[in-house]
Amino acid sequence: MVENYQEPLIIQKKSIEQFDKDNLKIRSVGFIGQLNLRLSNPDFNLFSKYFNINIPKKINTFTSVNNVQLLFLGPDEFLLICPVDSRSKIIEKIKNIPFNYSFDITDVSFNRVVIEISGKKCDELILSIASIPKNSFIAGSCIQSQMANTQVIMMCLDDNYKYKILVRSSFSEYFSDVLIDQADFI
Repeated sequence: MVENYQEPLIIQKKSIEQFDKDNLKIRSVGFIGQLNLRLSNPDFNLFSKYFNINIPKKINTFTSVNNVQLLFLGPDEFLLICPVDSRSKIIEKIKNIPFNYSFDITDVSFNRVVIEISGKKCDELILSIASIPKNSFIAGSCIQSQMANTQVIMMCLDDNYKYKILVRSSFSEYFSDVLIDQADFI
């Protein structure tokens, strides 16, 4: 099955990608595969074994293997991020795991767009539009929060330097405008 979709930020992509200062870069990654996974604590190890990825130890952290990240969002909730074209295979692989308890998987790939920011001024930009705890600026951490009155999930890829921000598609234009406008003052 061939899927055709257009990234919501396609109109602003040029202005976003042209935003490249010495201390700050902003780019639109577009859509990525996003699978919401709910599973019981006793099945964490089983999932880890069959899927060959470590389960994050604490809520608001994530682990990575190859092109897959697993974000621990709540006591039984994870967001699995993968290349958009591999999500069907991953869903089938997860469905074939012999879980002891119930599990649920939902493809939410087109709910959010990914904006990546990097550079020495990232923390300053983030703190200018949100109240984020300091432990969120450590690589391997993630947080569900509000930035510029918009619900986001932020992942820290590199300490105080590189982040992925997942923002709802319907708010992506507004949010990218806020980022670019605010970045001019940083």
